[in-house]
Amino acid sequence: MKTFTIELTITARVILTVFVLMILAFALIVLGLFDFTNKLHIYVVLFIILSSTFLLIYRGKKQLDPFSPLFGLTILLFLYSFSSALFVEVNQANFAGDSISTDTLLIYYISCLVALVGLNGGALMAKYSNFGWCAVTKYDLFSRSKDTFYNKAITYAVLFGLILLPFFYSYFDITNIPSYAERALASRVERLANPASGIKEIFTVYLPVTLILVATILLFFRSDKKIIKILAAFIFLLYVFRNTLAGWRSLVVTPVMLAVIYYHYRIKRLTLWLLLIVGISLYIFMNVLSFARVTSDPKEMVEIIANEFSENIVERLNIVSSSELQVGSNLMRLIEGIDKGEASYSWGTSILTEILVFVPKALMPNRPLPLGEKYVEIFHPGELLEGAGYGMFIVQEGYWALGIFGVLLFMFIYGWIVEKIYQLFINNMGYDAAVFCYGMVYLSLVLFAVRSGIILNFKTAIMNCLPLILILVLPSFFRGRSLKNNHRPM
Repeated sequence: MKTFTIELTITARVILTVFVLMILAFALIVLGLFDFTNKLHIYVVLFIILSSTFLLIYRGKKQLDPFSPLFGLTILLFLYSFSSALFVEVNQANFAGDSISTDTLLIYYISCLVALVGLNGGALMAKYSNFGWCAVTKYDLFSRSKDTFYNKAITYAVLFGLILLPFFYSYFDITNIPSYAERALASRVERLANPASGIKEIFTVYLPVTLILVATILLFFRSDKKIIKILAAFIFLLYVFRNTLAGWRSLVVTPVMLAVIYYHYRIKRLTLWLLLIVGISLYIFMNVLSFARVTSDPKEMVEIIANEFSENIVERLNIVSSSELQVGSNLMRLIEGIDKGEASYSWGTSILTEILVFVPKALMPNRPLPLGEKYVEIFHPGELLEGAGYGMFIVQEGYWALGIFGVLLFMFIYGWIVEKIYQLFINNMGYDAAVFCYGMVYLSLVLFAVRSGIILNFKTAIMNCLPLILILVLPSFFRGRSLKNNHRPM
């Protein structure tokens, strides 16, 4: 019989959570009824108080894992929501130049606070409750791969790498690098025009590249031969260097974070201070590359960066100047659009249309547009066919479905699911396969999640894990262990 239980040891935490929710309710009333000169200040204070309290409850007596999804999502939700709001407060319009009213901004603040409560409430429910059908345990899929994953990862990286080399060679080719400005819009248009492009890229490009990156990380950290370590590092850095020059930020961040996560769980736990340095470095990298990728020539890139920084380095790295963080302004435009009748609540039908996006276009050419593309079609007509993209703020999907209640519901479910996924993997971190799978899931459901739709995040996570699942299910050409798994952190 399926049961639901809450541990008595967390009674105090539950009471504290209810108390926090009461404070939030009161705060929202105050925020809405009283005319403060700048509601952004109150939003920041409320967000910090609420998030800190929730994280203390979530942490309990254990040390907080910096790669837990709740920790990462809470920080990113604040960073994106605050940056977008600050931009509007300063410019009286969002990043796309649309005028945003004070009423819309108020609803935006309330929606983001409700999203924080829903996300944390779902994660806490997942952590401190037990549904019999989803009890987290260790899985044979990972334990069976303990002795074979290392060899299989390298073998299949070489095998698929050689077979599919003509399809993905350009991602490692530093002799011919088209800039982001030259290829970005054209690539989006090509994907829209070709229903089979997504499937083709997954199996001919993404599959071998992922296997190669995983193999290089394993070889660098676990091989006893220095020449092998050097070769692995060379291939890994070649990929990072080439795609940095090409301006594809996600293609650079993905392997770097995958290596960091592997090091954290399999070699040595990273401190919060060190991870803070990593986070700041990624922030600087993302913002610098956003204006330097108009060219792929290293010399020109350096000159552009030097010129920009010589004029005003603080302004270039200012949180308001970061186009990467302005996706929250799309929620403001949606709120304004629904209020003016340009769009309407989907009343939950968007859940079905987003699920249909899982079906490849080759099988369903007339499938509905993802909400991110539908947003562009409604509020920026004509730009979709030109390849323009605006991102999909994680709060936006719930609001489009059912307003503020939809935000609470969607974020609660999202928080519950990602916490359960985390618990599944955290009990299996003694296996390389589990660490790499979690790394791929973390990138999709946490690091890049705030800029994309909730349901679409899971599609991306599944696709990201396909190469690793392939390694797990395909047969091994070698028997026995080549190296001992002696790097598990204590």
